[in-house]
Amino acid sequence: MHKVYIPLVLLILFGCKANIDKTSISGNWTLFKEQKGNKEVDLGENPTAVVLNLKENGYFIFYDKINDEGITESGVNKIQERFKGQYIISDGHLEMKHYVNDSLITEIYNVKDLSSEKLVLQEEKSGLLLFWKR
Repeated sequence: MHKVYIPLVLLILFGCKANIDKTSISGNWTLFKEQKGNKEVDLGENPTAVVLNLKENGYFIFYDKINDEGITESGVNKIQERFKGQYIISDGHLEMKHYVNDSLITEIYNVKDLSSEKLVLQEEKSGLLLFWKR
């Protein structure tokens, strides 16, 4: 009987979502806030928006979307790709892999919250919280 309750208790304590699939997390997510400890940064007024596009087929694109008309009028493209790669979602963890030059970079996040309009990720190494909206 205790075997059933222990995973449920761990899920509640650590905020992980066990039933996250690529369909529920896929789509365009725009970063609107970062938080580390007591320090919070609101990113709503920036001239660029950081966007994470998660595809259902396991690929992702991380890019900047230029919102400032002055910048785009000078000839800069509205979309500036940072990197792209593949992701795996399992047991409340989002693992993203991409290349920088010749090195494979792996970033691991704990999914703290996921709804149809909001995604909260916590970097596993630094504890940085990233708040995304659709």
